[in-house]
Amino acid sequence: MSQIIVNRVNDSITGSYKGKPFGVTFSEQKYAQMKELESKANAATSMEELALLLEDFEPLIQENYKEIIEHAKGGQHLFVNPHNGKLYLAINGKVSSKPIPKSLADRIITSVEKNIDVLPLVKCWTRFLRNPWYTDAKAKLFAEYINTTDVNTDLYNKLVDKEGLTPEVASARATQYDVNFTEEGLLVTLKVVREVDWKFVSDDTQPNGVKKVDRFAFEVDEFSGLKTYKKPEFMEQRVFEPAVQKQSGDSFFSDDYEGHIIRVGKAVYLDSWDKVNTDDSHSCVKGIHLGGSRYVRNFQDDDTITLTCFVDPMFIGAIDKAGTGALRVLKFFPYGSFQGITKSIYHSSQYAQLTDAEYSKLIEEAVEASQQDVDKIAADLEEKKNLL
Repeated sequence: MSQIIVNRVNDSITGSYKGKPFGVTFSEQKYAQMKELESKANAATSMEELALLLEDFEPLIQENYKEIIEHAKGGQHLFVNPHNGKLYLAINGKVSSKPIPKSLADRIITSVEKNIDVLPLVKCWTRFLRNPWYTDAKAKLFAEYINTTDVNTDLYNKLVDKEGLTPEVASARATQYDVNFTEEGLLVTLKVVREVDWKFVSDDTQPNGVKKVDRFAFEVDEFSGLKTYKKPEFMEQRVFEPAVQKQSGDSFFSDDYEGHIIRVGKAVYLDSWDKVNTDDSHSCVKGIHLGGSRYVRNFQDDDTITLTCFVDPMFIGAIDKAGTGALRVLKFFPYGSFQGITKSIYHSSQYAQLTDAEYSKLIEEAVEASQQDVDKIAADLEEKKNLL
């Protein structure tokens, strides 16, 4: 039986060592070294010779995540603690005392292995660290939330019905993250709304001097009496209200207007955290509700419109533990819709207002309240080694 077996699968080197499987990130140099040792091991004529070859091979299957992550694209603000192997946000020799949750760390490692820039994910975590309601339990929920996947039903049906793929393959291709995030670390979420197709105008003929009328001009079919409304071309010219709450509950702001309306291109926010229930175990309580595709499909119908919205993780008050995909937030920015076009292009960078210099300051603020000294960690580790 071969003691060393080496194969390459995509961006990984896999195989077995002493009968046990292994898998590490591919590199030309490492792969060449492994193949050379595999060849020599298969040709070894004594146990002593084989033992030396196995000794040389073993370090090659130990993945050095510290080196891989800290030198990866976007990994310059990550620190791997040599004591526990956990990932932390780091800057200028200081690291946050809050470890990145395991599910999020696993995604970072996987992204690095696939040569995917992890900086947007790091920025997303940085923003969450600045959340005033941060707890380790909420951090775990947040990591699980942004890692949750969902099958896009429309894409799945298209792949099966029109392209003839098997259900298994179609399901795999149609599986997407329930929420995504931008290069600035903002979450891309969805909000279900209804068109406000009415408005109030002054009318002296009414007892209170106010009359409710149609918001849009319309044409009337002379035979059926059917109205055909002429809606504005751009989403910014239209007005919406929450699909469920409508005009009830706590009022909120759309730019500088306080009420219960939502406009594309205008920040929507509550004026106090007191209006957001931040308990993750509660549902259907006060706060602005939105989420990913899992959440909004519960409220979508033929009369609703779905808006696409940026959410800064620092404004998340609660993440529904029941797994509905709901977020309760203090603030969000609606920038578009699946059912209409916008007059302007709303880049997340405009909403985030985040330059490289500001991002460094963001990290400093994130680790300022609770930090560890990198040099001290290294010194403690060296001291422990000397005691062995």
